[in-house]
Amino acid sequence: MRNMTKFRRRKRSGTIVSSSVKGWVLLLLGVCCCWVAFPPSSVDGSFSSDQPAGSNQRIDRNWAYVFLLADVDPEEPSYHGLLYNIFVSTYVLKHDPSAESHSRADIVVMVQMSPSSKEPKLREDAFLQRMGVKILYLEPIATNDTFYSLVLAKFHVLKLTEYSKILFLDADVLAFCNLDYLLELSEEGTLLKETVLHAMYDDPVNAGVFIVTPNEKYYGEVQSIIQQHGIPSKDNWDPAVGWGNKSVDYRLWDMRQGKGWNFYCADADQGLLLYWSRFVRKEVSIIVGPVIENYSPANNGAPKTVSSGALLEKSCVQRHLEKYGRTGTFAQNAGPMAASLPFYQDFFHMVGYSKAWEMPPHGPIPNSKDEVSSSAEYWYFLLQSVKDQFDSENIIPPIQEITKSIPQPRIRGDLIAVADGPEG
Repeated sequence: MRNMTKFRRRKRSGTIVSSSVKGWVLLLLGVCCCWVAFPPSSVDGSFSSDQPAGSNQRIDRNWAYVFLLADVDPEEPSYHGLLYNIFVSTYVLKHDPSAESHSRADIVVMVQMSPSSKEPKLREDAFLQRMGVKILYLEPIATNDTFYSLVLAKFHVLKLTEYSKILFLDADVLAFCNLDYLLELSEEGTLLKETVLHAMYDDPVNAGVFIVTPNEKYYGEVQSIIQQHGIPSKDNWDPAVGWGNKSVDYRLWDMRQGKGWNFYCADADQGLLLYWSRFVRKEVSIIVGPVIENYSPANNGAPKTVSSGALLEKSCVQRHLEKYGRTGTFAQNAGPMAASLPFYQDFFHMVGYSKAWEMPPHGPIPNSKDEVSSSAEYWYFLLQSVKDQFDSENIIPPIQEITKSIPQPRIRGDLIAVADGPEG
């Protein structure tokens, strides 16, 4: 099983690592089409049996934040850091007593257990239920390429048609405040379109945070793209063509120009999101640093660019900054400038080795937000708050012991944490 850091370097250099045919066929026919939602009980917060996930029933302005935990085995606790971050983001969105407002959206965690797991569910189901989180179990799949295949499981959100809007968050994304304003603006359709993406780092799309409008037709479109192109491999992936017969020009978050399909995960979730939204749906907003690029069929493929400054009027983080006279948050998403940009300042995507739970606290946990001086310190402060309010069973270890309680995964990814111990 390859090390994720090496995988990133190979992808950046343009050498594509193929997944097995078996894994991708299972992805297309199994994971993406066959999934399980448990009816409500005193144990979990799963979807209601009278409104099954994937049905065409929809309530207007019914929203959800959706996280994904994949390849989970309770006997291998390397997923705990991601789970704790879901606890923390849920607390920020729904429970923080100091928050200006709480989200009115559902919080949903899609869980895909490892095929090797002897347990069918998370041991932390009851904890999530106490926090008001709904749990959706996906069918496990067997594949020889865990990261490369499972990143596409996030497209399940297009099947959750009981929701009018979904904000997907990778499990290593820390929300800093109530992000409902993004769902509201996308629902209105004036400033933001039905699909909302954003550029980050050297990539035109970061698939760790995006908004979609669930629709069975849209889900079918994504699957058709995969089937028509074939399984991406070093033999059939052309960075000049990508997922279809179109080259692509784009701007990065710092306004540099880019071209082609050789960015990170262009042949996986990030490229697929970009191709589907721009060239199939043709209706998407892409937040690019200080501007929003709005694509629609009426513009013949050219974006209508507007300032992203209007997002500041909605952001509760901005009002907090103004109240305390600060110029930015701890959002080190793409560089120091991101901490003061609209939208980017509202969350921190802890990619790679920036995950808070892999950095032990440098001192006592702060007693208030005013004492926090870094994103990692803020994360630990919030986790302590979660533990104090919800953890009557001591599911979460003592905060000072978090780092050593979570084994390092062999695969470095945003969705998964599997195979404890050093690389074999």
